Amino acid sequence: RELASMLAFLLLARAAAAAARSPHAIPVRSAVGYTAEDPIWGPFFEGGLGEAQDELLAVLGCAEPSDGYVPAGVDTRATEEAVSAGCEIELPRYEGSRYVALLDECGRHSSRFYESLSCLYNSSRSGHSPRVGNTTTGTPIYGKYEATDILPELDACGAHFGPVPDSGGETYHYHVSDSPPFVVGCFGPNDDGTLVTLSECRSYYPDECDGDLTRLAALDGSVRNYDLWCPCFDADGDNTRPGADDDDDDDEREFYFVLTLSLLVALLGVYGLYKLGRCLANRLRCCRRCLGRRRDRKALGGDDDDDRHVIQLPNIGDGPWYSIEAQKLVAAALPAPPPSRPNSATVISPGPAVHPEV
Repeated sequence: RELASMLAFLLLARAAAAAARSPHAIPVRSAVGYTAEDPIWGPFFEGGLGEAQDELLAVLGCAEPSDGYVPAGVDTRATEEAVSAGCEIELPRYEGSRYVALLDECGRHSSRFYESLSCLYNSSRSGHSPRVGNTTTGTPIYGKYEATDILPELDACGAHFGPVPDSGGETYHYHVSDSPPFVVGCFGPNDDGTLVTLSECRSYYPDECDGDLTRLAALDGSVRNYDLWCPCFDADGDNTRPGADDDDDDDEREFYFVLTLSLLVALLGVYGLYKLGRCLANRLRCCRRCLGRRRDRKALGGDDDDDRHVIQLPNIGDGPWYSIEAQKLVAAALPAPPPSRPNSATVISPGPAVHPEV
């Protein structure tokens, strides 16, 4: 009974989570659309590549299948690159007339379309590519070209507003793309009828686009970050970066941080120059005192290096300080002052002689 209650609780919790899920979010582990015959899935290998796929990995050319293991929730293109890097093989490739890859040349695996859908239309025809399917919400999906050899500019869901060949006027529609999410990343447009930005797309998937990153091997030998099950990719095929508005906020914070750091460095530089100037001024005053002392010692007939008469005192002023003995020697070396003379302006007239009485 307790086990049944727990299972019922888990089912109710899962149903509540599904009900609370954004209507713009695709089911990342099931079909997002349909062609005339086969389902179209999201960009991910829902089961990943593990021990159960050892035979497939051996067929692809992995000498040790475990070298090609890739977790679930990675898009088909990144999965193929990780297998190529791990097993040191080339994917996709031709062996004679045999095409070796995770997907067939139409972008299909086990009767499920993930990429390309190239066998469903003629990509060399002029004009807008024809319709190849519909999303589960009924929005049309077309081939890769907006016009002859012209690729469309798509929002984060993989769609845009524009004219289509099988209906009048402009309508919101999807295009197949060579980069993830390949067909459908979310169900657009927004509720207000606008195109979906990257940050808005990520907001539809709070559990999937959570920033909990996994490391994947890349073809160039490097290692890349990957956010498992997050179907919101930028133009470079990266699903770990924030949206454009988040980038603006980050740029603004970075600008103020750099500005504050620059002001702090400038203030420290000014203070350092001030301290250096004070130090140089003190050194110059010290040098002037030393030169004055040497001149005085030479005047006394002493040696420049003779410091017997000099007492090193604190720097109280600009004038040198001497010992009492040195001051006496200086006074003895000076010429005697001339006798004092009366002021020439003063006239002393002789007075009458005074004779004491006898």
